[in-house]
Amino acid sequence: GNVEARRDAAYALAALGRDSLAALPELINALGDRDEQVWMQSAMAIARIGPLASDAAPALIESLDSRSDQMRYRAAWALGQLGPPVIPALRDASKHDGDRIRMGAAAAMGWLAESGTEVLPGLTDLLVDENADVALAASVALGRLGAPAESALTQALSNERETVRGTAA
Repeated sequence: GNVEARRDAAYALAALGRDSLAALPELINALGDRDEQVWMQSAMAIARIGPLASDAAPALIESLDSRSDQMRYRAAWALGQLGPPVIPALRDASKHDGDRIRMGAAAAMGWLAESGTEVLPGLTDLLVDENADVALAASVALGRLGAPAESALTQALSNERETVRGTAA
């Protein structure tokens, strides 16, 4: 269909929140849309559905490799809204060859505050990632987790990278 119709449908589904669950297969499909507005609203609808939309995790993880900072940020946030069911997929993503995927996995884990202890090992590993941006994303995510991350953040204070130490403080 034309782009306006796809945008209208995506906006309507995002507005429905959890009630858009019946359209989950279409929303997942829309994460492949080239139009950024369609993608953003579909990701928002999936995030609003929450853990019942965890089937969307693979498509959102793929979006973590986007060239768009905004799409990567939104994909990570949406993954975080899907809760505990996506933790295994995020663990796998945190070991991916692609730097942007690892960075996004770290960011997504930071949105999983209720599962802090479960995502902690993956984030701690990413603190010493060979890529400085990935290590920084892990440090920021640990900061978001709060109390469960205190010992990991203490470790980060002695990290060799100044940016990681600065974020941990």
